[in-house]
Amino acid sequence: MVRVFLVYLLPLVLPALAYLAWYRLQRRRVEAGTRAEALPPVEEAPWLALAAVGVALALMAAVALAFIDGNAPAGSRYEPPHLEDGKVVPGRLR
Repeated sequence: MVRVFLVYLLPLVLPALAYLAWYRLQRRRVEAGTRAEALPPVEEAPWLALAAVGVALALMAAVALAFIDGNAPAGSRYEPPHLEDGKVVPGRLR
């Protein structure tokens, strides 16, 4: 479940969360008087662009996971690179 959240759901909603955090900070600046111009309503946010960026991030995360995950057999262990007879043996799964 954590993997589904980190690979698919988090990248999908991350752009919208970042926009809403930025919007809240700007709203505080308007209320404090340090920002001269008013913000448009949150309903006028670029939701389609945020959704498109979220889908792109989720796809990139899924593709990256496909390349990183590999096809290691169950119960295999990672053997780190080491020296053997004066030569470096690269890391591998055993």
